Amino acid sequence: MINNVPDQPRCSRCVLPRYAESVRCNNDGVCQLCASELSPSNVTDEDSQTKLDSLDDRVSRIKADGKGKPWDCVVGVSGGRDSSYLLRELTRKHNLRCLAVYYRTPFTGQVAHENVLRMVERLNTDLEIMNLSAKFHQELARYMVILWAKKRQWMFANLACAQCKLLNGEIFRVARKHDVKWILYGSNAIESFQGATWRRSSASDSQGAADRHFSFLAQMRRMMAVVRKGTELLVLCPGLWRHWSVMFQASILYLTPNTPYIKLRYPGVNVLHYFYYAGWKEEECERTLKELGWQLPFGSGTTWRADCTFAAFKDYMLQETAGMTYMDSMLSNMIRAGMLTRDEAMKRLEDEQEVFPAKIRAALDVLDLPGSISLPNVPINRGEKRQPHMLRHRRPVAEL
Repeated sequence: MINNVPDQPRCSRCVLPRYAESVRCNNDGVCQLCASELSPSNVTDEDSQTKLDSLDDRVSRIKADGKGKPWDCVVGVSGGRDSSYLLRELTRKHNLRCLAVYYRTPFTGQVAHENVLRMVERLNTDLEIMNLSAKFHQELARYMVILWAKKRQWMFANLACAQCKLLNGEIFRVARKHDVKWILYGSNAIESFQGATWRRSSASDSQGAADRHFSFLAQMRRMMAVVRKGTELLVLCPGLWRHWSVMFQASILYLTPNTPYIKLRYPGVNVLHYFYYAGWKEEECERTLKELGWQLPFGSGTTWRADCTFAAFKDYMLQETAGMTYMDSMLSNMIRAGMLTRDEAMKRLEDEQEVFPAKIRAALDVLDLPGSISLPNVPINRGEKRQPHMLRHRRPVAEL
């Protein structure tokens, strides 16, 4: 396991680790996100209908803007569960003519690749391959992993995925090339990392969550935070200047599909974050995967983020240096949204937050780092006894 679930001290309401870098708990053991949350209130049928009516209006506009053109919208796919779920909803439920765009990263395994091909065939969707350098992606990720092992800074885990941020710009270029006015994303608040909590409140509030999260002011705040951290890393590691261009693009120009730069460069191309309106339903997502013949890649303990081999190692990097993982964050958001109880979330952590050594080694093989890095706290298999893990008592990672 990448962390010891039973022994890891966690928020008494959600499952965020108390010793994570960005988590603060009060004397009752409640994290700042749970402590600051408004009083929960159930979403009424009337509120839910308002959200659906708003989504229907947007779908109607997408169809109107696509009239007389080959496609109504562009949708990025990766072979993962969310993009598969999104594409199925758009084509089957809303009858939208989608152009699926796809970049096979160096960490996209054969099973995930075949999931993409199978999905577009079953949904009768056109597919376009995006032109990004997998070789550069591999070299950049390798460089950041080496720096992470030496400097022990969690931001290197995110910088290893900088090439993926450039996909936002590439998707907009595809949309402009084909004169498509809409790009649809499968992002949702439940899967946002720890800082973006999902509140179980009125539907009118949740309907505006995307507008607030992707507003100009929110984007500027996020970019400034990234710039501050990036400046710290440049001072710590002057060698990073060799990659300043891609760092700038990933953190400023293409950090999200709603950055000011993208809006200015691609006027007339609109973005819709579908699940902020339709609602993201995990059980329905899992049923969709079965319907599409989706296969779980080898070494994955959960369908979430299973399309990327590097995701397992990235979670390990974050756990070791930031004290928490994406799974910790998602399950905590689900608790706040009323989708899971804390006991259910703890059970899922035990069952699903297993980092299989085979998958980590596969990522290191892609990076041409086999056997070069020691991995404390990772057992050989499920049956091996878990070792206690505390952020304050990290075991050192070998120098590369």
